[in-house]
Amino acid sequence: MNPVFDVNRESDPKHRQTTIAGASVVDYEAGGLVELARTCRLSPARMREELDRIADVLELWRDTASTTGLRSAEITHFSSEITQGIAVLRA
Repeated sequence: MNPVFDVNRESDPKHRQTTIAGASVVDYEAGGLVELARTCRLSPARMREELDRIADVLELWRDTASTTGLRSAEITHFSSEITQGIAVLRA
């Protein structure tokens, strides 16, 4: 249930290789997560719990990246994608 699983930047979004329940653009990812939750037989309340739990962990990504030695330039490079993925989880 995590849209941040594929954070490899695509220079052209039309070439995206992954989808979330068919959602291949960020505008539809939240709906894709709802559909995935249904497929996984999660109740709406359980889905929200899972999304919040994952987002809470991902909020720590910058500290984790720094601690593991990721260069500042790499952190900056991936920042928008990860932040956007967390926002989808919180939607």
